[in-house]
Amino acid sequence: MSKTFTSPLAFALFVPLALTGCPDAHGSPDAAMNGSDVSCVCAPDGGPGPDAFGPPIDVGVGPASCAPQAAAIDLCAPICDAITGAFWDGTRCIEHSCNCTGPECGVYADREACQAAHTACDASLCEATGGAWFARPIYCGHFECGTPPSVACDETIPVCDCGTYGIFVEGAGCMPGPLCELIAPREDEQLCTETGGTWMMGICGPTTCGRFSGLDCAGPGCACGAYEIFDGERGCIPSPECDVRQAGEDCSETGLCEGSVCCTGGAGLSQCEAPQCGDPSGLCGPPRP
Repeated sequence: MSKTFTSPLAFALFVPLALTGCPDAHGSPDAAMNGSDVSCVCAPDGGPGPDAFGPPIDVGVGPASCAPQAAAIDLCAPICDAITGAFWDGTRCIEHSCNCTGPECGVYADREACQAAHTACDASLCEATGGAWFARPIYCGHFECGTPPSVACDETIPVCDCGTYGIFVEGAGCMPGPLCELIAPREDEQLCTETGGTWMMGICGPTTCGRFSGLDCAGPGCACGAYEIFDGERGCIPSPECDVRQAGEDCSETGLCEGSVCCTGGAGLSQCEAPQCGDPSGLCGPPRP
């Protein structure tokens, strides 16, 4: 089914474009955020790191670097009530209290000041215009019409997926791509099998990040990969939401876990587990024998 865009900028796009533990986390609001927002950092005594305290330094809302700041949420920090600042993690702004560690904690007084300073960053532009931002650098360029570039490269980068009918334009975000409207629609079952999924009966809808629906029904659906979701126009597609794995799941590829859970283990065998903050080694995972 064709989709028509009426954006005043659509005409301009007809010209050539360059596309180039603390299992309960002490109830901390930051710990409830997904794994891309927090880091499991514990001091040797199980408390917060040496840079966890100090007044916030408000540097205003001017343009800032889009690179991640040297700050992280310490899941082993004590209970804190007041928000003392915010930092940019390369994708979004994270509020913190005394559970922050790193030399750039509290650079911004709050999330609003941090966001205002990063509105021109690709990640902010992508999400503000309806795209999905892949912070993990696994592609050679931004998606075009819902498909990652097929070219090879020496260095992968974070990219934006603007959907079936969009392309990412530097400085503007997701915009309609005129050539994207030539994509022909297909039925769900055909989309599923053509994009690497398995069409299954009785699974009550498509899987999400490899997880089956918990609903009590018997409808058919597409079983996509562990890092994919099913899209009605593209079939099985990778999604940044799947980078964040749940407790007990393999996290070898992404190194990210949900909430107050850490990715622990050896190469190729990592699993999401609750941090053991009492471990004298100060690391996440089971105590040393």
